[in-house]
Amino acid sequence: MKQDQPRKARPLRGAAALAALLLGLVVAVSGRAEEKTQLPSGGGAHAPVIASARPGAAAEARAPEGRSPEGRPAEGRAEEDPAHQPGSPDPARVPEPDPEGVQAPAPAQNPAPTTAQVSAPEEGRGGLFGIPMIVNTRVEHFIRYFQRLKERFFARALERSHRYLDMMREVFRRHEVPEDMVYLALIESGFSHHARSPARAVGPWQFIQGTAKRYGLRVDRWVDERRDPERSTVAAARYLRDLYEMFNSWSLAAAAYNAGEKKIERAIEKHQTEDFWQMATKSYLKRETKDYVPKYIAATLMAKEPDKYGFGDVGALDPLAYDLVQVPARTPLKAVAVAAGVSPEELRRLNPALLRGVTPPDVKDYPVRIPRGAQERFAQHFRPESGVAREEAASRRLIGRRPARPALRPLVRRPVDGEEARSRAALRATPLSAGRPALPAPTRRAVIHVVKPGDTLAALAQAYQVQVRAIKRWNNLRSSRSLRPGQSLKIFIEAKAPRGAGARG
Repeated sequence: MKQDQPRKARPLRGAAALAALLLGLVVAVSGRAEEKTQLPSGGGAHAPVIASARPGAAAEARAPEGRSPEGRPAEGRAEEDPAHQPGSPDPARVPEPDPEGVQAPAPAQNPAPTTAQVSAPEEGRGGLFGIPMIVNTRVEHFIRYFQRLKERFFARALERSHRYLDMMREVFRRHEVPEDMVYLALIESGFSHHARSPARAVGPWQFIQGTAKRYGLRVDRWVDERRDPERSTVAAARYLRDLYEMFNSWSLAAAAYNAGEKKIERAIEKHQTEDFWQMATKSYLKRETKDYVPKYIAATLMAKEPDKYGFGDVGALDPLAYDLVQVPARTPLKAVAVAAGVSPEELRRLNPALLRGVTPPDVKDYPVRIPRGAQERFAQHFRPESGVAREEAASRRLIGRRPARPALRPLVRRPVDGEEARSRAALRATPLSAGRPALPAPTRRAVIHVVKPGDTLAALAQAYQVQVRAIKRWNNLRSSRSLRPGQSLKIFIEAKAPRGAGARG
C-alpha cells in the first residue's frame, strides 16, 4: 500500500498573510523593547537608580545616561539586607555620562532594586577617573542605610562637608587623586576633626599614630595634626596616591586605606584576582573592608545629588577661610583671640590640632589660624609679651605673694685663720678681663603651668624636660594624684644663654 506523502505547506494568502506579518512585527518590537529595559544603551537610555526618599523628605528621581555595558562579576550577598533576594542580576558597567545630558524621568512610587554602573572606568589619565560608581545590591543597601538608620549622621556630615570640600578637592587635585575620593572622609568621620575610633584612629581621615607620623603629621601631647583638616588631608592624599601606585586600582586603594596595604596584598595572592568585587565575595577580607567601597559609592552618589535621595533640605556650613599669623612658643590661644577680637571657641575650631590651647614649646614661631579679615587687628593689638612674657610675669607675681620663710638663725662669729681669709678675699677680688669667660648666667627661669585634665607629673616632666622629683619639690607635691585641674604649677626650665656668654677661642 502506498504511504501518504506529507503535504507541502501552501502559501498564505489574503487576510491570513496580513495577520502573520503583523504578528511578526509585534514580536520583533517587543523583543527590542525588552532588550532596552534590561540594560542601558546608547541613544539616551536611562540607567535605573534608587530614588526613594528618607522619612519626611521628598525625593526627586534623576537617572544619568549610560552607554555600552561591560560585564562585572556579581558582588557578595547582602546578608544583613532584608530587601536583597538571591539571584539578583550582576551589576553592569557603563561609562560615565555627560552631566549636561541628564534628564529626570517621573519618580516611581516604589522604585525596584536595580543594578547599573553610572560612572567612568578607572583607566585613563593616570587613574584620575576614580572608583567606578557601580550601583549593585550592596550599594543599594547602604543608600537605604544612610536614608533610614543613619539619617541624622548623614545630614550632619553633609552639612559639615561644605566647610572642607573646596580645600580637600584642591589638595587631591594637587596630588593627582580623584576629587570625588574626598567623600571617603564622610564614611570615615562625617568630616569631623573630633572623631576618634576604638582603634585610636583620630581626625577626619582617621589616621592611626604610626601611619600619621609616616606621612609627616606631628602627634604628641601638644599637637595632634591628625585633627588638622588641611594637614591631615595632605597626608591622606599622599597615602591614597601611594596605594594607587601599588595596586593600580582606586577601588583596591580605598580598600587598603581601610584594611592596610599588607592585607590587600595577601588577598590578591590568596584569591589570584585584582578585582575588588570578586575579592569581596571571598572570606578573607573582613566585612568592614568588603563594605568600605560600596559604602563610599553610596555616600558619594547621595552627597553629590542630595535632592534625589531626600537630603535637599540640609543646610551648608560656610567654606573654611582664615588668615595665618605667626606667634611665639607657649602662647595661649586666649591671648591670640583677644588680639584678633574673636572668641576663644572660634579660634579653637580653627586650630583643632592644638591640644592644650597653647602653641607648643619647641616651635619658635608657630602658625595659628585666625578668621579671615582679623589679621590687621591682630597685628595692632598682639604683643609677644602677651604670650611667653605674660607667663613669666605671672610667675614673678606668684613668687612675690609666697609667705615669708621662717627667720634664719642669727649669725655666729667663728674664728678664721689669716690664710683662709686672704684666699677668700682674693677669690672675690679676681678681676675679669677681655677674652675670659663671663660669669655664668642663671641656668633656669620659672614658668607657670595650669593643670589640665589628664596631666600627670611624668608627662609634665617629659614636656618641660625636667625631673619628676623636681616638680614635686618645687610645688610640695606627693604624687600625680595631688594634681587638680586649674591648679598652677611652678616649673623651672632651662634659660637661654645671653649673647656673648661663654669663652672665646
